[in-house]
Amino acid sequence: MLPVKIRSLVVELRDRTEKGLITWNYDDENSTVTTDQLRFIFSINYRFDEVEEVGCFNIKHVDKSSRKAHFFSTAQFHGDYELVRTLFDSGQSSNLELDLDF
Repeated sequence: MLPVKIRSLVVELRDRTEKGLITWNYDDENSTVTTDQLRFIFSINYRFDEVEEVGCFNIKHVDKSSRKAHFFSTAQFHGDYELVRTLFDSGQSSNLELDLDF
């Protein structure tokens, strides 16, 4: 489960991403989305845990001023998994160019 501060940051990032205020880079080979903000770099990586047989998201938060990296994770059986999944999906689609004139 995520600490309260990180959970709140995930909510804020999700809301801003869905409003088009934040864009992310998507690395499809590593199933990772990353956003580079003024004070921090935030990455989410998806992987399937074959031992537990559940999906997992690993979060990396790098504070630019201290140059410290902090790592957090959540898995499908945790309550905050869907929140992180929504941010991951929103981040993944933030740079997607869709032609809706079909």
